[in-house]
Amino acid sequence: MISKLFQVGVLSSLFLFTACQEFIHDSFDTFSGRVVNESGQPISGVELVFTQDLDFSDFENPRSKSVIYRMITDSSGKFKFVLPAKNFDNFYYIQINQPYLFEVDFGGEKEDRNFIFVSSTERDAFGVVSLGDLIVVEK
Repeated sequence: MISKLFQVGVLSSLFLFTACQEFIHDSFDTFSGRVVNESGQPISGVELVFTQDLDFSDFENPRSKSVIYRMITDSSGKFKFVLPAKNFDNFYYIQINQPYLFEVDFGGEKEDRNFIFVSSTERDAFGVVSLGDLIVVEK
């Protein structure tokens, strides 16, 4: 009787452990894009921060609380963040550092912000989220 209960407990634990895994084994999400100016020319050397947490205590200039990745755009303005894929969709921010701001379209109105919102829900069959050209302005 005790050995049967033990077997059921072990099997239940294994089922819960495998069913609740946060990350997908050997699978990655890639967020890629290119930073360009208002004329569509690539901008190299722009520092970007990939994060899940922004501190909005300064609403006009929120800052990352924790950094997942920090990188500099290459000579073509391109960037790529690669991270382990999760079993559920996730939301992230890409923060840009001064003197640049992202030009973001909110309901037809352009706003300059130091971050953009990205989501893994937009990934393709290969786990790639193509962000395209991100327009930045220098302030």
